[in-house]
Formats: sequence, C-alpha cells, structure tokens
Amino acid sequence: MATALLTAGCTSPSSVRERRPAGRPLAVIYNGPQDCPDCAPSVAKVLRESPQHHRVWYVKAPLKASDLAGAKLYVQPGGGDDLERTWRDLKGSAGVVRRGGPRLRP
Repeated sequence: MATALLTAGCTSPSSVRERRPAGRPLAVIYNGPQDCPDCAPSVAKVLRESPQHHRVWYVKAPLKASDLAGAKLYVQPGGGDDLERTWRDLKGSAGVVRRGGPRLRP
C-alpha cells in the first residue's frame, strides 16, 4: 500500500497536526493528487491503531522540510500506473524527501 517509507478510525484529512499526547510518534502522510483517494485515510487508520499509536499529519506537494520536522515516519501511499503524472506532481518535493526533515533521518 505505501510506496515510500522513511525511518523507523478514518477521519477526514487535514493539514493540521492531531492534538494528541506529544509522546506518540508523528507520521506524515502524503494526501495530494493520487489514483487512490482512500489510501491516505486508510494508512492513517492503521498507524493510529498500531502499537505506537502514531499521531498523523497530512501533507500535499510540494513538501517543505518543515512538513517533515519531528516526523518519525513519512508515508507516500498509492501507486497508480501513471508514473509520469505522479512525477510531475511530486518532483518539486524530491529533494525534501531525500534529505528528510530535521529529525526524520535514520
């Protein structure tokens, strides 16, 4: 389901961090244009219900380093067959994902 992972209840997506205890790890999930509209909320549900009970933050392209700040996990769900369109949507975020946020690096 997830095509990119870095490091180590569905609700409607928003770009605001969930208000949960700070001790829970933060997972950042891409929720921009994609062929699978339910993928991001489905991944969020799995992460919230995982033993780590992740906090979730949805982001859209282009990603900024601040979007990944403090994240323990970045998820890029989906995986359609139109890779050229996906690359057009996300190529502006490639450097940020490669570098990671200030605390995302392994």
